[in-house]
Order: sequence, then structure tokens, then C-alpha cells
Amino acid sequence: MDITLYNLNETDFALTESRLNALGFLNIIQKGLNNKTIKPFIEIKNIPMIHDYNDIINKFKKANITPLSKSIEKNFNNNNTYNISFIFNLNNNLLIIGNGFDLEHDLKTHYTDFFDTINNNVSSKNEIILNNNKYLIKDNNLLLYLIKEYKQNKLQGNNWIDIETELKKIISLIEEININNFIDNMSYYSGDEYTTIKKIQSKSSYYFKNCLFPFIIGNNYYKYINEHYNISIKILEKDLNELTNMLRDYLLEQDISNLTKTKDISDIDYKITHVLSFNYTDTFRKLYSKLDNDKIDFIHGSLNKNNLVLGINETLTEDTANKIIDTVYFKKYFQRIYKKTDYQYVSWLDSTDSENYADFDTV
Repeated sequence: MDITLYNLNETDFALTESRLNALGFLNIIQKGLNNKTIKPFIEIKNIPMIHDYNDIINKFKKANITPLSKSIEKNFNNNNTYNISFIFNLNNNLLIIGNGFDLEHDLKTHYTDFFDTINNNVSSKNEIILNNNKYLIKDNNLLLYLIKEYKQNKLQGNNWIDIETELKKIISLIEEININNFIDNMSYYSGDEYTTIKKIQSKSSYYFKNCLFPFIIGNNYYKYINEHYNISIKILEKDLNELTNMLRDYLLEQDISNLTKTKDISDIDYKITHVLSFNYTDTFRKLYSKLDNDKIDFIHGSLNKNNLVLGINETLTEDTANKIIDTVYFKKYFQRIYKKTDYQYVSWLDSTDSENYADFDTV
């Protein structure tokens, strides 16, 4: 085999040469320049056919010579050998991206964009079609509440709404009722308990009052209705599931065919070996490097796997969280487990994981 390394300074050339020698590539390794790219580039010629292509690539990866997947080229010779060439990285580098990444690439991924689409396209029958799926708006009280809050914010000059913040307000009140031990076998509450419940009711939204509040008010007392409470929690779960499906369908309708790369990411694209994404979209791989699945982690789920996480962070202490399970479905940590989102980033940071540990040079 003939190996040539291109576009490396003396230090990086020596480092790459030593890594190749450690793999058993004891051939003469040459140094050169490649005018096609300014990036580190390797060319291996005359590889005997008995050496499997995938084994060769995996060997490079294990030696921390990471090929850029899109750049790999393979061609065959007439003497039962073949050639491989690719752009590579000497060090592992992690890119962490959130919604700002999609917005920078002109995708309409604000919650406000989502609600504007619903508000502007709902039919006279209170229906909307997203990604060829029909949704009945009037059957989703959570969505109606969020739309109302968004419209109210716009009237006040605040063109903003955060689904997670609004959901947290609702869940916190459910947990406050639980913490005060109002969800039990007692039917009537008066005196100090009446005052506490009244305070909870006074700071609740119209959604909580009309759809979740598990009490009927009497003359200086509240009557607890257990059946109403249990049904209301299930309906809230259903509404959140449907809202998550609507958000997924909305994002799947986004036109990515005309998106353009940004200079900032293009300049470092070849250096990026891993991506930790808080987005549902796969914008990075569609525009830039086609990273392998084990090199990109969608911590909140992805459109591709249909496992979007839409919930809130834990609001309770560890001890209290173990006792109150009514709201666990709305917590991100539970949804990540239930929906089986990615957790590969843990192995990237685990120095005892010889296969996946990345030892990042930059983050």
C-alpha cells in the first residue's frame, strides 16, 4: 500500500504517521499538498482486495483519524487492488447546537412560528392540516389555552410564547395540590385548607381552573372530586401528545431545499466529529458533514425517530418527586426514557469506554 498525507504541517504529519504505524501501516508514508482542498487529506493506494474496506476505515477511526464520511472515495485498479481517499480529523471536536442554529439557517422553528401557522390556517371547522394530517383544534384544550396566551401576549406587544414555561405553570399547581395533601380520601376542605386551595386557584390560569381544578366550591368549603382529577390528568396527557405530534408535522413541512450554509460553520465543518443537538431537526447533517449515527446525539428526540420530547425539567425535590407520580409524564427525564432518545454523549465522555470515548480537543 502507498500512503500519502496531504495538507499537514510537520507536527501533525509526525502525529498522523505515528498513529498509522501503531495500526501496523509500516509502509513509506509520503507528505504532499492537495489543491482540491485545504483540509487534511489522506490517500491510500494499491490496497490488496483481501483487506476489507470497512475494516480499513474502522482502523483509522480507532486511531483517532476520523474520516469525513461525505469525502470518502473508493476506486478499483486492474491489479486486484483498490484505492481510498478522504478528508480527516486528527482530533475529536464537539459541536453543541440548539434552536439558534436552525434560526440562523432561516428555519421557522420558534414556537411563535408554529402558533402563527395554526392561527393563520385553521379552517372554519376549527381544523388544520399539517403534513397531510388533520387536527381538530377545539378538541385540544391545552392548545386552545396556548393560542389564547400567545394572542394576549401579542396584544401587549410581546410576540413570544414558550410552551414549556406555560406547561410548567400548570404542572406546578397540580404538584402544589399534591404537596398539600389535598389529593386523598377527604371530600371536603374548610378553614386553613380552604384558604390554601383558594390561593392556589387565584394564581391559576383559566386552563387550570376550567380543565384541571379538582374541586367544587361551596359556602366556605371546597369539595374534592377524585374522578374529575384523574380524568383531567389523562386529558392533559392526551392534549400534550397531540400538540407534540402537531409540532412534529409542522417541522416536517419546513422547506429545507433552499437552505444555505453559514460561513462560521462552513469554516470549521471539517473539524467537527461529534454533534450534541437539542433540536428535533437534522439540519447539520443535511447541510454539512454527514456524520455517522453514533457521532450525533438528539437529546430531546428527533423528527426521524418520531420521539420528540416536549415537557418540563423536574420541579420537585428528589424526595418529593418519588412520592408524586401524577405529573411524571410531563417531565423531560421521563420522556427521554419512555421515548428512548439518544444518550450516546455519555459514552463520548466516559474515559473507561475504549470504543466511544472521544477525548474532545474542543467543544
